[in-house]
Amino acid sequence: MEGIGGVLLGTLIYGTAKVLGYRWWCGVGLTWLRPELSADAIRQRSLQLGIIRLLIGFGVGIPMAALHAMVLELTGVQALAYLLVYVPIRWFEWGLIVPMMPAGKLSWSQLWRGQHRTERLWRLYGIAVSCALDVVFLLGVLNGIRGMGRIFC
Repeated sequence: MEGIGGVLLGTLIYGTAKVLGYRWWCGVGLTWLRPELSADAIRQRSLQLGIIRLLIGFGVGIPMAALHAMVLELTGVQALAYLLVYVPIRWFEWGLIVPMMPAGKLSWSQLWRGQHRTERLWRLYGIAVSCALDVVFLLGVLNGIRGMGRIFC
């Protein structure tokens, strides 16, 4: 699909996939990190956190796309540039979500390294979720649907 319609469709599909995936993963995080919460509280808060995570990615995405382009030019390898740029940034982005979960507060060093093993695993798997959701963008591109996908870090 060409033109503005294709961009809007691609953006809608990719953004929706990201929100749903991030909502799911935030629900997992709340279950792992805040097991005292009720199922209703987890459902409600996971939607809020999923949207916040998308907005964080949106805000970080434009500068990251520029950084990715520079690293790609230096390395010449798309997959390597993607890993070098997006993996560390996504670690930080998922770390920003942790203090938004009830009873969570992080120091700057904890924001970078994580508080404990379970949180670090959740953040690491969150990176995998973010990268897996990028497949939606790739499939759209391969099928002629262009969108503003890479700005959703």
